[in-house]
Amino acid sequence: MTARATRTDRPDAGRSRAVPRAAGAVHPLALVILPLPAIVATLLTEGVGIGLAAIAVGLVVAAARGPRFAGGLLVATLLGTFVLWTGFAFAIPAEPAESSAVVTWLPFHPPVDTALVALRSALRIVSIMTLAIAIAAFIRWDVLADTLIDRFRVPYRLLDVIGLGGRFAVLMRRDLATARTLVRLRTRGSRLRSARLGAGLAVPVLMAAFRHADELTVAMEARGFGAHDDRTVHAAVPLRVRDGVVVGIVWGVTVFAAVVQEGVPVLVV
Repeated sequence: MTARATRTDRPDAGRSRAVPRAAGAVHPLALVILPLPAIVATLLTEGVGIGLAAIAVGLVVAAARGPRFAGGLLVATLLGTFVLWTGFAFAIPAEPAESSAVVTWLPFHPPVDTALVALRSALRIVSIMTLAIAIAAFIRWDVLADTLIDRFRVPYRLLDVIGLGGRFAVLMRRDLATARTLVRLRTRGSRLRSARLGAGLAVPVLMAAFRHADELTVAMEARGFGAHDDRTVHAAVPLRVRDGVVVGIVWGVTVFAAVVQEGVPVLVV
């Protein structure tokens, strides 16, 4: 009988093992750089066509994640557009030469020209946020972080702290959900009593946040975080030719759409 191979006997001991991806999955690093031309075009072009297209693409991408996520993103897009539109319309000073026509259904009744400028500015910001949020929903942080650490030598301390911040936000959201459930059970569904008790949730949630922060600090110190120059990676995945093709196609379509919108003649060979 042959002895069972131990961990040190295996030839791949101590190496980082890549996490297999789905056949049609795009690398997280490629997803990060995908919207860059759209963001630049949205900021530099005068019209709102690129911004509206970015919002539409973002909602379609979000629909692939799930109808609930897409619906929430749509509501956030509409509310964000209205809030930013109203704020910009109030903040942008009206020119004396502008027409006397005003938008009566907006707060402060801004002139039409000022309202249009404010709407374009609001759509630019909202389109960038919508597209970024929709794409970020498909990014696997562990694969992205380990790839940047292993392939591009990005300091792991920076990436791990960002990842821990995301985990901390998840814990905070869980504490808030637990507190809301307890309030709803205690008030037996009464909205008025729930509102009164809900106002006092700030202190318990903050205390829970401090407790999580203390536990996280102790755990990181006990595990020697930052004591070494590098760390073991388990989810690093190399970029493939398919990722470059996807990025090239998306960038090319975005640049072509931006050029067409600006009215620059395009030579097709």
